Amino acid sequence: MKGNRLLRCVGGAGWLLGDEGGGFWLGREAVRAAVADTDGSGPTTKLTDQIIGVLDCTRERDPLLNAVYERPPIWLASLAPIVTAAAVCGDPVSLSIVDNAARALALLLESLHPETGQPVVLIGGGVVSAGSPVADRLAVRLAAAGLVSTLVQSGAPGATWLALLEARPDDAGADVHARLVAPRT
Repeated sequence: MKGNRLLRCVGGAGWLLGDEGGGFWLGREAVRAAVADTDGSGPTTKLTDQIIGVLDCTRERDPLLNAVYERPPIWLASLAPIVTAAAVCGDPVSLSIVDNAARALALLLESLHPETGQPVVLIGGGVVSAGSPVADRLAVRLAAAGLVSTLVQSGAPGATWLALLEARPDDAGADVHARLVAPRT
């Protein structure tokens, strides 16, 4: 943003064309890992039994694939919590998926060429929420790049402040911003 105007947008192309590091992406990577586990081309992972349990199929490659392809593609996003939970429990494959998600999100942000010390606001929800291993790893990556990230639960207060700035620039100072973004008790 410059002068409170959006200059450029990266990512956000949706589940079919993007979703780098997002819920669909995590779910797709989890199923890929489970398929590799069942056919022996990849490491054993806790994800396999979790996904097989959700799909109610046998622990074999073809039944797993058939059960996945019977669902709408966006269904894969529903598996994201399974990935993050398995990562929190230390499953190496899940940890790798979570690390790759954080890397993908950081690369998107870095492609905007933010200045060192520039604040970055992450809006919670989905995979980037308080306590999420993706959010935690993303914050570490951003800090290493010299960026200061803040996780908020909603973008509405910030959007409201920007709208007020546009409509009444003399009345929407820092005190208004502070009241809008202050935690509610």
